[in-house]
Amino acid sequence: MSELPTYAGEKVITGYEVGNLNFAATLMCLGKKVLGAKPNPKHPHLSIFIFEQDDEIKGLHKPYTNGALLVEPRLFTENVRTLKDISNNLSA
Repeated sequence: MSELPTYAGEKVITGYEVGNLNFAATLMCLGKKVLGAKPNPKHPHLSIFIFEQDDEIKGLHKPYTNGALLVEPRLFTENVRTLKDISNNLSA
């Protein structure tokens, strides 16, 4: 697993923001690139994951909510672990 940049007070990463861990893991399964993460201001124990903006990414939320996106289960689990590691590093 590669080291991913995280949010820092002096550095702001911009892109498509996702506060749902499972949706973020699904996006990773679909090949979307995570740029970093930042603390969720409304829920400090959670993170917002920032993805590279592209034309397709905004249109993936509705199929995700409708259960129309299928991903490989093992890769999904690995991506959840990676995102949790990123999130845990924010509070360290």
